[in-house]
Amino acid sequence: SKQEDSHKLTDQQQALNQGQNPLPIYLSLNVKDKISDQDFREWVEFTPYEVGFPKYGTFIRAEDFGSEFFMGRLMKKIPESRICFLEGNLLLHGNVMQYNIIHSCANPSSEMKHLLLETRVVCPTDSFSDIFRDVAMLRPAASEIHNFLKGLQMNNNYLESEFSKWKDCELDSQPNHLTAATDYLILIDTAFAFATSYPPLMRPERKVDVILHFNYSSGSQTGPLKEASKYFAKQGIPFPTKVPDDQETPHLKECYILGDKESPETPIVIFFPLVNDTFRDYKAPGVKRSPSEMAEGDVDVANTCGPYYINNLSYSEEDFDKLVNLSYYNVQNNKDLILQALHTAVERKKQHKK
Repeated sequence: SKQEDSHKLTDQQQALNQGQNPLPIYLSLNVKDKISDQDFREWVEFTPYEVGFPKYGTFIRAEDFGSEFFMGRLMKKIPESRICFLEGNLLLHGNVMQYNIIHSCANPSSEMKHLLLETRVVCPTDSFSDIFRDVAMLRPAASEIHNFLKGLQMNNNYLESEFSKWKDCELDSQPNHLTAATDYLILIDTAFAFATSYPPLMRPERKVDVILHFNYSSGSQTGPLKEASKYFAKQGIPFPTKVPDDQETPHLKECYILGDKESPETPIVIFFPLVNDTFRDYKAPGVKRSPSEMAEGDVDVANTCGPYYINNLSYSEEDFDKLVNLSYYNVQNNKDLILQALHTAVERKKQHKK
C-alpha cells in the first residue's frame, strides 16, 4: 500500500533555509459566495514561511493558516494541513471541477468577445434569477478556510495606500464588504482571473528584474500572458506590454524576450511557449537526429486534447520524459537569448545606481 504523504508547506523551509533553492510562491484567489469572480476577487499568496494578502499587507505564519483569528490574535490553533490537501483544494480542483459549470458564462469564445462591453448587469431578484445565479456561481470544490483577517478594521485612508495597486474589483471601494467582515475565506484556482501566477512577483518590494516564464500546457500559449499584461497595465504596475499573439502568429518561436525595450522599471520576461520546433529534427543544439531517433522528437504539444491538455493532471512516464527533454532542449537552444536578457538587466542596474 502507498504511504500517505505527510509533508506540509512549512516542511519546504528545510530546502530553503540555506539559500539552496529559490523561494516557491503559490497563489490562490479569495472570492465571495454567490458573487462572480470578476466582481470580487483577491490574490492570496502562499510561501513556506507566510500566507497573506498583498492587497491588505496582512500575512500570518504558514503554520497558522487555517487557524481561527480575531482582530489579529490567534484564538484557536488548528494543526497545519498536509500539503497534498492544500495543493489539491486550493490550487487544482478549483480549476478542474468548476471549468465545465461556468466556463461558458465566465469565458466567452473568441468569436463572442468582441461583442462584449465592460458592463455590469443588475437584475431584480426573483426565484428564477436566484436559481440561475446559484448554478452559475456554484463552486463545488472551493475551500472554506477560517479568515485570519476577521475583526480587523480598514484604515480610513486605505485607498491611498499600496492597496490601490491591487484594487481591481467593484467591492474594493466598500470597506464593509471586504474580507475582514467575513468568517471564512473562499479560495479557488487563479485561472479564473488569468492562468499565470505573476501577481506575487510584481510586488514592488520584490524588485524583480528577470522572469523566466515556461508554459507546460497545450492550448493558447500567449493568451494568459496577454491577459496578465492587460491587467497590470490597468493597475499601473510595470509589465511588458508588447506580447506575441499566437492567433496572429500561429508558428511561435521557441523563446521570446519581452520588456527589454520598455521602461527600466519593467521586468524582462524570458518567455518559453510550449512549442516543438527544431527539437523535431535535433536532439541537441546543432546535433541532428538519426532516422532511428526521429520518434523521440515527435512530441504532440499542439493538440488541445493531447497528453498536455491543461485538465490532464497525470502523464505517462514517456510523455513526461518527452516534455522534460523538449523543455531542456529549448532552453539550451536559446541560451544566448537568456544571457542577453540577463546582460540587459545588469546594465539597467548599473544605470539605476548612477
